[in-house]
Amino acid sequence: MKVVIIDDEPLISDKLKRIMETGLRGMHTVCAFTDAQTALDYIEQEKPGVILTDIRMPGITGIDLAKQINQMDYGAKIVFLTGYAEFEYARYGIEYKVFDYLLKPVDEQEAIKCLNRAISAFHAEQKHTEMYQIFQDYFVKNQELIKSRIGMYWPNNHRAAPLNHSCTYRRQDSIF
Repeated sequence: MKVVIIDDEPLISDKLKRIMETGLRGMHTVCAFTDAQTALDYIEQEKPGVILTDIRMPGITGIDLAKQINQMDYGAKIVFLTGYAEFEYARYGIEYKVFDYLLKPVDEQEAIKCLNRAISAFHAEQKHTEMYQIFQDYFVKNQELIKSRIGMYWPNNHRAAPLNHSCTYRRQDSIF
């Protein structure tokens, strides 16, 4: 799985990349960006499963990124990075299905736990989507067989009768 980190401060993005690479033990690809537009171009092409983004950046903000990623509709888990003074601003991320928040300065253990939760949630959602698609494909492919099998257990005298109704309209001048 691909993990993307976006923070306009190179020291923070590099530190988070090292934390994630160490904490994930090389099982995932971690990419760090200091420019939101470059990151967005990468995200559109590569569809990473987890994205950690600072909220306040020049140009495209983390909220803008979350909105655009949410519109891509592929299930990425977004984690906001924010300082204490910006936390009330972070709540707007709920609208764009932000998975979690990490407060700066980032605690290494908390960041790794958060990332692991996001990865697990992403995998669970992907598995659910795949299973849904398998069942949908099966039912579409076998709909005639299913109809015939269900029909043999449905009693003949319980078949739905065609609707035959007429409407009449009566004016009511008074409620009494």
